[in-house]
Amino acid sequence: MSSKRIVKNIFKNTDNDKAAISSENNSKISFRDLKTFIEDISKQLSGTGLTNKDRAAIVLPNGPAMATSFLGISSYMSAAPLNPSYKSEEYEFYLKDLNPKMIIVEKNSNNPSVEVAKKIKYRNL
Repeated sequence: MSSKRIVKNIFKNTDNDKAAISSENNSKISFRDLKTFIEDISKQLSGTGLTNKDRAAIVLPNGPAMATSFLGISSYMSAAPLNPSYKSEEYEFYLKDLNPKMIIVEKNSNNPSVEVAKKIKYRNL
């Protein structure tokens, strides 16, 4: 695959002031802010020792947070969005199958994925 097809390269020549992502309540994230977010996420991930060969599971509801998290993480490493409605058994199956190096959930989440991650000793951000 050509490096021109990488998410951050696709956004390189866009108008920074245009909306990249919007939500139902009309909040917008500009391409400038999205590019900055992607850059920051890449730096954070590489700073933890994760590499572009690792995987991350993302358990967030649909919306701007999920979209930006997916774009940011997938610009650095493999990202696997998981349905936040899964039950514990489903999370256990998918987490064991994916073998991600980290799992992303909402702050103070009580999603069953958190307990499953603790049970099988995954990093939780």
